[in-house]
Amino acid sequence: MLAYIIRRLLLIPVTLTGIFLTSFLIINFSPGGPLEALIAEMQGISTDLGDRMIGAAGDVGEATEEGGEIEVGRDLNQIEGYRGREGMDPVTFERYAVMFGLDRPWYVRLGDYFVSFLRFDFKESLRYGRPVLDVIVERMPVTMGLGIIGALFTYLICIPLGIAKARRDGSRFDWATTTGVVGIDAIPNFVLAIMLIAIFAVQLQWFPLEGLVSDNWRELNWLQKIGDYFWHMALPAVVILVGGYAGLMMLTKNSFMDHLGQQYVTTARSKGLSESRIMYGHVFRNAMILVLSGLPGLFVGLLFTGSVLIERIFNLNGLGLLGLESLSNRDYPVLYANIWIGGLLGLTLHLISDISYTLIDPRISFEARKV
Repeated sequence: MLAYIIRRLLLIPVTLTGIFLTSFLIINFSPGGPLEALIAEMQGISTDLGDRMIGAAGDVGEATEEGGEIEVGRDLNQIEGYRGREGMDPVTFERYAVMFGLDRPWYVRLGDYFVSFLRFDFKESLRYGRPVLDVIVERMPVTMGLGIIGALFTYLICIPLGIAKARRDGSRFDWATTTGVVGIDAIPNFVLAIMLIAIFAVQLQWFPLEGLVSDNWRELNWLQKIGDYFWHMALPAVVILVGGYAGLMMLTKNSFMDHLGQQYVTTARSKGLSESRIMYGHVFRNAMILVLSGLPGLFVGLLFTGSVLIERIFNLNGLGLLGLESLSNRDYPVLYANIWIGGLLGLTLHLISDISYTLIDPRISFEARKV
């Protein structure tokens, strides 16, 4: 196992390099850039993707300061009122280009970013004028809390429910829970989030409308702070749970059903073992391997992609919203840092997932694998 771990650790830098090079080339050769975003703002045209996403729900554009609208999905150069470099002094434009480091060839910037990121020096944000690492660390607790709470509740609810469905396959309980799961899973996440806010935050006022903590959070004792935090995270956690529980629950059920029909279960029953001992003493370790394989992807998805819409609706300043803002404003250092940290975290979690397989079932060995 140690040799396999060492091989995987040596592959992480190579894989991370490939991820970074690919993302750098795609981002740099895509239309637009930080200078274009800055000029658009100076001309009174917002480039915020979040506002345009919300505007797309009603098929209306986003109003600009001049009273015009931005049609969702249109290129900036096609928007009335956007004049590109017009109106900006060439000297000023070049000064901004030097400030953003865009006066150098792309391959020079690629090498500069790559060497800096190897030292975990993520430079300064073009948007905030602060070190990127400070901006990420500032928003990390929001997304980490959302991801951990969402993944924890998803697994704590879905796994027992999936096991119960496997043990009662074909019963009324199985049919009722399947119908309920399919019905609730058909509701889009953003619709569910708006429904929860409208009912429980606006109408009943049981939960806060937005934010991570209350305004008087600093004045509370540690127990009240914990309660206030979970009070604010309740509705977002429900949205995450509903968005991921259907697939995980059915995966758990099918995995256990597959093992319940195998020969070793029949042998255990013939020896007079109880169903509970068979389920949790023999089947559980084998069936959970398939279930645990999806944990790294679920966690990384919640941290860097899945929470974007939730953070936007519930006004939570996390990494998902930061990534959306950096994409809107072409904040290259933040974009690259998000990809770098996300890739490193994903590769590390996949390695931890492989190690957890051997902890669940010692019969699993990776020594024969070449990679």
